[in-house]
Amino acid sequence: MILSGDAGGTKTELALFKDDNSKLEKVISQRFLNKDFQGLEDIIKIFLKDKEHKINSACIGIAGTVIEGIGKSTNLKWVLDENVLSEKLNIKN
Repeated sequence: MILSGDAGGTKTELALFKDDNSKLEKVISQRFLNKDFQGLEDIIKIFLKDKEHKINSACIGIAGTVIEGIGKSTNLKWVLDENVLSEKLNIKN
């Protein structure tokens, strides 16, 4: 299962994709308003709540710069660290 995300300046959209013999199939997606959350980690936890899918990898695009796995959002006070997100959300890749 792959977690995909687009964390923009005002909204974040997350989706789960199933890898079925090298063909991706969207399982579910959901949109969130960023102003309602302290950070991306909170959004991802709510999105994954009550879902029994094991996430094997994730890719999140953000509206801002990313240097050595640390992203700083242009319009939000969010700092995204791929290592921290990977560890806290138990996602290897």
